[in-house]
Amino acid sequence: MNEKDGKNDKASNLSRKDVFRLNIGASKGVYSSLLNTLPKRAAMGCFIDGGYDFQRTDIVLPHPVYGWMGWICVLNPSEEKFEKYKDFLDDAYK
Repeated sequence: MNEKDGKNDKASNLSRKDVFRLNIGASKGVYSSLLNTLPKRAAMGCFIDGGYDFQRTDIVLPHPVYGWMGWICVLNPSEEKFEKYKDFLDDAYK
């Protein structure tokens, strides 16, 4: 097991070279504006359902494990899009 993937989160395949994930505990307003409704909680050791490709980069997705709690994530955000994601980070600290 790669430490980057963690015990329960293998969906993002973070063990790939030069791949990292930005995780944000989004407010309900931000989450719903980006991804509509919260997914259901996944079973222990699984990831949320919804047909998401959690290995895609530079796109906002629900967190594969904690999306049901309103967490969003982005693998390898581009510099351009990161400027937009800063607003989500600011909102998370309100």
